[in-house]
Amino acid sequence: MALDIVTCIIQGCKLFCDLCSPQLKDIIKFKENKQRLDYEFECLKFQKDTIVDYVEGGKRDGKVPSEPVECALQRMEKLERKYRDILEKFEARHCGNCKLLFELSRQIENTGGEIKTEREIGLQYMDGTGVLKDPPPPMAEVLPVPHVYGREEVIKRIMNHLNDDRIRIIGLWGITGVGKTTVAQKVNNELKGKETLVIYVPMKDKPGIEGIQIQIARRLGMTFGEHDNEVTRATMLFNRLKEKKFLLILDEVHRKLDLDHVGVPNRSDQSMMSKVLLTTTDFEMCKTMLSDETVEVEPLPKPHAWCLFREKAGKVVESHEIQPLAKEAAEECEGLPRFLVLLGEIMRNENEVGIWNNALRELRALRVTRVLRNWSVADVDKEFRLLRHNYDRITDRSTRLCFLYCCLFSRRYSVNVKRLVSYWRSEGLMEELNSKDSTNKGFQIIGRFRNYCLLIAKDSFSSVMMLGLVRDMALKMADEEGHQFFVRDEKTNPLRQWPPKGMIPQDIKRISLMGHQIQSLADQPQQVWPELSTLILQHNPVKSISDGFFHGMPALKVLDLSHTEITTLPPSISTLVNTQALYLGDCRYLREMPPIGELRQLKLLDLNHTQIEELPQGLEELRQLKTLILSYTKRLTRIRRGLMPCLLAIEELDMHRSAYSWGLKGLAKLETATLEELSSLHKLEALYVNIQNPICRIPNEFGDQWRILWQFNFSIGGDIDLPRLHDRELHVINSNGLLPSESVKMVLRRTQSLVLFNCTGIMWIFQVGGSFKDLKRLFVQGCDAVSSLMITRDDVDQDGAWEVLEILDLWNLANLESIWMGSAPRGGSLGNLTRITISCCPQLRSLFPIGVFGKKNKLKEIHVWECASMEEVFEGEVIEARAGGDGEIEEEVCLPYLTRVILKDLPRLTVVCTKEPFLPLLEEVEVKSCPLLTSLPIREVGEIQNIKGSKIWWEQLKWQNGSIKTDLQRLFLDIGE
Repeated sequence: MALDIVTCIIQGCKLFCDLCSPQLKDIIKFKENKQRLDYEFECLKFQKDTIVDYVEGGKRDGKVPSEPVECALQRMEKLERKYRDILEKFEARHCGNCKLLFELSRQIENTGGEIKTEREIGLQYMDGTGVLKDPPPPMAEVLPVPHVYGREEVIKRIMNHLNDDRIRIIGLWGITGVGKTTVAQKVNNELKGKETLVIYVPMKDKPGIEGIQIQIARRLGMTFGEHDNEVTRATMLFNRLKEKKFLLILDEVHRKLDLDHVGVPNRSDQSMMSKVLLTTTDFEMCKTMLSDETVEVEPLPKPHAWCLFREKAGKVVESHEIQPLAKEAAEECEGLPRFLVLLGEIMRNENEVGIWNNALRELRALRVTRVLRNWSVADVDKEFRLLRHNYDRITDRSTRLCFLYCCLFSRRYSVNVKRLVSYWRSEGLMEELNSKDSTNKGFQIIGRFRNYCLLIAKDSFSSVMMLGLVRDMALKMADEEGHQFFVRDEKTNPLRQWPPKGMIPQDIKRISLMGHQIQSLADQPQQVWPELSTLILQHNPVKSISDGFFHGMPALKVLDLSHTEITTLPPSISTLVNTQALYLGDCRYLREMPPIGELRQLKLLDLNHTQIEELPQGLEELRQLKTLILSYTKRLTRIRRGLMPCLLAIEELDMHRSAYSWGLKGLAKLETATLEELSSLHKLEALYVNIQNPICRIPNEFGDQWRILWQFNFSIGGDIDLPRLHDRELHVINSNGLLPSESVKMVLRRTQSLVLFNCTGIMWIFQVGGSFKDLKRLFVQGCDAVSSLMITRDDVDQDGAWEVLEILDLWNLANLESIWMGSAPRGGSLGNLTRITISCCPQLRSLFPIGVFGKKNKLKEIHVWECASMEEVFEGEVIEARAGGDGEIEEEVCLPYLTRVILKDLPRLTVVCTKEPFLPLLEEVEVKSCPLLTSLPIREVGEIQNIKGSKIWWEQLKWQNGSIKTDLQRLFLDIGE
């Protein structure tokens, strides 16, 4: 029994020892484990410090730690925290607590093993291998860009396009030297800190597809293999780019580039969040590259050009002696930043007046490009090479000569496009077409020149001009191609008389002496220019021309004496038997002309703004005359009866605002031309005349002829001084309200601009007749019976009416109660209306239901003055639906392009619109004498530049959001009561 008990005790002790031996072992080796842990940690810390030293040193060289090193350092940091935790427990241990000693010993052993493993991994970095790498490319590499003057609007347009999901490719175009690269680089920098990867690729050195691919790869942190071909590189780029939001800027694109071959994802490969911005000197290139939107960079306006030049030239240009010279020198650069910068740097801090005078003289004589080349400051030949490249794209010889013809006009003048085309027609540079087709063809040709940045459009493309840089190139090309131009700049050495004998070569073909100081044209004995076809002397103070001056010019086709001070023409004018165009417009002292019956080849005669009282003798002999311009002939009161039917070839008769008024046979003055005579001119395509008869008495037979007119301006019953805005205009003045004849109704159906002035008996506009489907402008003044203009009802054909209306002017309408009567059609009828002007309509309570505009309306300006009953500008009907927060449908009003609102003398006006509209582009608000208007439809500052009104009115305004008033306070301008 005792033996059994002892045996059990021994076995139990043995079992206890077997179970506790590991724990006892850990406790016994506690100190040894701790020492091993300290050793391993010191080694790890040494490794970590070494790696960190490599990382810190690399940062100074722009390097960053590699991903494995970053992970290793993070693990080391974690192990260091574990070690610190063990030290704290070690210091707080209690020797009598075996369980805690065991757990701590086990933790020490495990952590030591982890540290040892990490240390072994870290050994590979001890010599610096694999620690550092090049940093990832930034989203936008900031480029060095100088201060940009006058390009805020261009940059704003580009940024708006970049934010438009519908737009992928943007073309930025303009003449060489205008600053496209600077704008593109500024856009690049504007995107710093944004989530868009910007890839800027300069292409001035023509890198080719491989070079472009390499530049894109660099921005993506990629490298290509030595044997990778174009397709492989494109595939690699495509796979990397297709998941990114990026902007690719291609600067200076001069030939078509297939983006697919480069590896740039196209529209079908990804969303429109990624964009391409290209710059080019050729608008056609924008189209070739499938640009969704284009932005033109024009030469800087004078104030901004002066700011740029002043910055580069230094404070010396503020001197009262030098500043006038400096400003003229800056103007010679024609607003091109490249030349402004170069010239400014050359003249920087030059305080000698004589040097400035000499520089200005050379600039006028040689043009800025040649001066800079002579001064050896820059490779300005680049500009000529680019222009020459665009010129060489014109392959047709006649079209080339059309372009070169433009350099006959001073760079300081713009030339009317229609007039330029008439020069070409007269010189035989265009195929023989009728007036309409020739004009359309001419506009097409000029549009092509403009797209090549060879001409600059002015006044909404009604005129063009050629910069001096282009003119120099054109004159050089004319000389190389043997066209024999004689052109003298009016600013360099202004001529006061006709050039002396020998200066003008005998084989000359075209002479231009525009804008000089020539006062008389004397005979040129023994001088003959047998090939001279064009002579341009406009804008000279010529008072007299000697009798034989035009002898020796047998081949002359174009003679331009417009804007001179002649009172008559010499007898030798009759020797110009081959002349096809004679321009005498704005010869404001010209009262009489010699007989011109010998000029049987004449196709164009321009006598606008002259003092002639009667048409020249022999005009009826000009059977080839196609264009007769008599506008603003205020003394022309008589046209011989029977003269007009002789002009069987006439296509255009312009007597806009002439004193002569056409009457019907039996009502017109005896022996004067009648309206019936015009009906015999079957080739007539453009007609501008004043008609004295009442609107209802014009015979219906005129309808067939007037139906084919592509341009007309009829003033019926009187005359009113309004600018011509459209091709087809009808002015009805002092009418008694009788219904118009069928021929006038036919004209109304095609009218683009309708003016009703002091017409009685008209209660609403459809009484006048016409469908108004082509109407772009409506001007109504002094028609007291008018109560409504636009009416929606079943018995009135409204299909398509008003849809193209752009300008609405209503003045002094005493009984006008509503502009629009009836419901506004959903979708809008006035979507193209851009400007509204309402003045002195005392019964008018509001303008329109807001619904007449449609969601995509183009309204830009609203002017309302002196309407005593006006209570709201727009009635509160809504036009746009959107989902509300509670699932219901809310309605929102939007005027997306409205920029200007002027409200004056509206004593009852309480609100602009009941439903607060969204006005994202609103810039200017002016309110005066509107005491009851206590709120403005403004949600945010947005694009607002100023708000004008009285201080009292401003203080009483109520805002839904008080912070808006605080933000707008700095934009408020007190203009008094």
